[in-house]
Amino acid sequence: DGMEGRIRFLCNVKSLLQNIHLLHELHSQHDGSTVPDEHVGFASAIQHSNVFTKEAQQNSNAGDYYKKLRQKCKLELQKEKDMLLDEKRVMLLEVLKFFCLRGGCYHARAEDYLHTGKLHVIDPTTRCNNKQCSMCDGSWATQHKRVNKKALVSWFQIEFPKFVSTENASSLTDLLWNGKEKWIKTVFRVKKKSSLCKYHVESLMLSLIAAEIITWKVSKDKIVWFLNKIETDDGEDEDEKIEECCYLIDAYWDG
Repeated sequence: DGMEGRIRFLCNVKSLLQNIHLLHELHSQHDGSTVPDEHVGFASAIQHSNVFTKEAQQNSNAGDYYKKLRQKCKLELQKEKDMLLDEKRVMLLEVLKFFCLRGGCYHARAEDYLHTGKLHVIDPTTRCNNKQCSMCDGSWATQHKRVNKKALVSWFQIEFPKFVSTENASSLTDLLWNGKEKWIKTVFRVKKKSSLCKYHVESLMLSLIAAEIITWKVSKDKIVWFLNKIETDDGEDEDEKIEECCYLIDAYWDG
């Protein structure tokens, strides 16, 4: 008869970073120098212990063959690890999209996701019976305040650096919060900065990450934020690909 219970989202950029760090630590945990037995195959006659060791290669007359086989397994393992990292990244973004983008009643959306396996925007007229979600009772909008898209785009173009370090967890939020006051007033359409709290800016940044307007990558073993870009076919030639910032594409502003 429907899901019940209070749905709340307790998150900040710091906790998001901790999850991102965890994903990449798991990804780089093994360098591929050793291949676990489970990656060879359950019923395989070839086992890590008697094939992939240096001693086995030196004692074998077919050392070159085993060396190539070992290298192939390392490449396959790396491919699996990369695919798993991409999958976990998508799952992390889905959680952010569910909570940080406007998509309708949390309960109805969660039911739909469990049924279809995909996130859909719920009809805005749908409300949970007990009104125990911040989307239905209106409290979501008090934290995720509406912004001036045109002003935010201008801020991206003028103030946003190529990369933002994550050594300080609040560095992304501080770009706007501690920047020129004119930007925060025009972006949030307020007369005074004092009418806002820092968590309003942090909620905005979480929404921009959820929308994939801002994204992250690992650079020199460190995670950095940057403005996301995609390749488009808008070049002068038919085969020409150009990179376009996602904040210039309307579809990325949904929610």
